[in-house]
Amino acid sequence: MRADACFDTPWPAEDGGPGRLAAISTTPLNIQPHERLQVTRRRTQMSTMTILGAPGEVFLLTHSAIRSQLGFATSSRVIRLDANTLQPLAKSPRLPGGRMWPGGMALHRNDDLYVVYGNHAHRLSRDLSLRASLTLAHDLPYNSFVLLGCGLLVCKNISDRVPARLSVIDPETLRPVCADLDCPEPSIARLSARGDTLYVVGVEELCAKVGDDVRG
Repeated sequence: MRADACFDTPWPAEDGGPGRLAAISTTPLNIQPHERLQVTRRRTQMSTMTILGAPGEVFLLTHSAIRSQLGFATSSRVIRLDANTLQPLAKSPRLPGGRMWPGGMALHRNDDLYVVYGNHAHRLSRDLSLRASLTLAHDLPYNSFVLLGCGLLVCKNISDRVPARLSVIDPETLRPVCADLDCPEPSIARLSARGDTLYVVGVEELCAKVGDDVRG
């Protein structure tokens, strides 16, 4: 059983979970001497990450980049792949995005998928139907998100000059649970968390926000 709010699967979010340990949560593969592994490959474009759901479920996060007079009008999309052939089995609608930057995706313990890309957050059912969307406060790319142990989503805009801002989102309503919180300094790196403790890597220092400081 996982200690965080991710679905109980070996790879439910980028880097394996909010701790960003980049390690599977189950026993490593028991590969025997002289055993051969088969590899299936498929070329994709603008793909950010894959995560695993129930056995046989593979979800791929992609995004677009379309030049317009106002810059890049981009969107994201989640695709469910066949675990053996990697061929698409289902696709979400095009999800509103914003300024281009690789976003993130996670499978919550409530059984739904969450995507943060551009300045939008989205909640999808496991069949990739869109359940809810939220436009985030700043017209800047948001650098993915993490799930706290209590189940809340926390995301952060990318800022290299002024203090970044944290947004805390209720996973059921997909609405902010409090006003945005100021980071101590600009921050470009992705967030990480352990339980309800959130870690923010600034341009100069590392900051931790604990429990009620994040929940508001």
